[in-house]
Amino acid sequence: MTSNPYLKKQIVFPGFMDRIMAGLIDLFIVIYIFSPIMKMACLYLFKYKFGDFLAANDLPLNDIGDIDKIIRMEAFAPYRTLEDSLVFNSLLSSFQFVLVAIYFFSCWYYFDRTIGKFFLKMKIADFETLKKPTIKQYIIRYLSYLLYPIGIWWIFAGNNRRALHDRFSRTIIIKS
Repeated sequence: MTSNPYLKKQIVFPGFMDRIMAGLIDLFIVIYIFSPIMKMACLYLFKYKFGDFLAANDLPLNDIGDIDKIIRMEAFAPYRTLEDSLVFNSLLSSFQFVLVAIYFFSCWYYFDRTIGKFFLKMKIADFETLKKPTIKQYIIRYLSYLLYPIGIWWIFAGNNRRALHDRFSRTIIIKS
């Protein structure tokens, strides 16, 4: 029989607004840090994908505004196919997904929390042991974030305030 870690010491679970605030802090950090990187990735990917068109028409590509002007050109119409759009946007979205994953995994792995959780004095723990979660739990937690808009409301179900991504990954957020 395993002992219940919640009986050994007083555990404080953060409230709904604390969780939302931590998420907003992380969102602003991710946007601030990754916006310039995503702009560069978008320019590089556009040059890679449509470089022949840019070279043939002697078009400069210095910023995101140039992309908007180019895709509106009549001569670019043959390149505005569904396939080209899907490939371009899929590659860009995949890159963004990986960048954001790097932020979350590095924060979780090294500090058991994101920067937003740090400021609000929270940390992630294994639900059963209250120790550091495993890599597998972090992966499940991150993939479960896709359900965040729905899953965050699960905090109101149960007495330990676990969101859906906490339940799927068998983790818990506690005050530190």
